[in-house]
Amino acid sequence: MDILKRTFTAYRISIVVEPPAPEVLSQRLRDHLAGDTVRGIEIRGAETIGGSDAGALMAVDWRVLSDPDRRQEDHSDADDNNHQYYYDDQGPTHRVELVYERNTFLAYLFIARGLLLINAPVPVRGALVRFLMQTLDTRATVLVPDSGALMRILETWLGDEDGSGAAGFTQKDVAITLRFADKASAGGLRTLDIAIPAQDLAAFTGTSDGDKFSDRLASYVDKHLALNMRHSDVRIAKISCGGFVLGEGKVKLMDEAKVAAVLDGIK
Repeated sequence: MDILKRTFTAYRISIVVEPPAPEVLSQRLRDHLAGDTVRGIEIRGAETIGGSDAGALMAVDWRVLSDPDRRQEDHSDADDNNHQYYYDDQGPTHRVELVYERNTFLAYLFIARGLLLINAPVPVRGALVRFLMQTLDTRATVLVPDSGALMRILETWLGDEDGSGAAGFTQKDVAITLRFADKASAGGLRTLDIAIPAQDLAAFTGTSDGDKFSDRLASYVDKHLALNMRHSDVRIAKISCGGFVLGEGKVKLMDEAKVAAVLDGIK
């Protein structure tokens, strides 16, 4: 599935107009990125990506994924099992692939979720965002989930959102980055990384006291580090686990079975 194992920048976006046909959008975006062609002469546009290591733009593939039953038909290469597209059960999804000479970039626009994911360097990413805002008369802002949202996503992935716990759910460590407010960290510690080895996760999820993972982690940190994770000057900036890396505007999905759960949490 091509949405997995890529680092995307996440944007909150609201689409209220009906988008043009994908063929129209594809051509408009191509013109926006590489310029128009008049009488066989290419006229460079304002959004030409100069100085990019990707080389010249070769193709733009814009398609709408809406029918899970047609996923096999929509593969550009039916024999390539790693090129499956992600079909969202919340509604039609726009998938945009930008093919350059030396690299290929990808974006997913989930209209029903109000969510845009872009896997591309800053110049290409900025050009695509500007195109969407101009073409669809909308705004896009980098999406940074708050501490509560990040922890809820982790608990969902761990299967612990009801406090029941789960054992043997992962073979990967969990890493949580805490960030302190500027006023609280002036001249001192700004971030703190907490790593929980996979073999120790059961201690935070396997008990039957009714507490969630977040409650048990907060108690542990308070007891051993004398740090109140729930203080207003402390926030969770990033979480990394076997299923995803999420935080500070970035999303990397690695667990196919829980893609929808992560998207539900960050929208």
